[in-house]
Amino acid sequence: MIIDNKFIASLFPDNFMELNDEEKEKLDEKAKKMLEENDWFEVYKEFDYYLRNNCNTEDSVINFIYLFVRYVGLDFDIPYPFDSYDLVGFIYSKVDLEKRWDDCGDLFDDFANEALKVDLMKDPYYQFWRDPKILEISRKYGKK
Repeated sequence: MIIDNKFIASLFPDNFMELNDEEKEKLDEKAKKMLEENDWFEVYKEFDYYLRNNCNTEDSVINFIYLFVRYVGLDFDIPYPFDSYDLVGFIYSKVDLEKRWDDCGDLFDDFANEALKVDLMKDPYYQFWRDPKILEISRKYGKK
């Protein structure tokens, strides 16, 4: 299976929530097949490229994270040389969580904790949006 930007884009339709169950199931199967037949590094590389180059609105970033978690789950590793802090900082820079918390706060929190491999047993009060490293990176990407 060839995974390229066009293929990845087909997995992240902006209207996903409006699709019927059968259409959603087809996308789930397509993603599952892609994950089974391809090396995680290659898949992640395309996901990362798609996110950074095609998700230009808050809604598209939220949609991307929702579908990433739907397809991949919350048990994943960010492969080297990609940086999990850079990923979380980038995402945080694109979505105003103060305004959008009800839409995506818990999802982003779970995603960030997994990406960063936060041990909530050791640090139960960790909040990625207060992490100095995340804040610095998000400012690099334009967060005010």
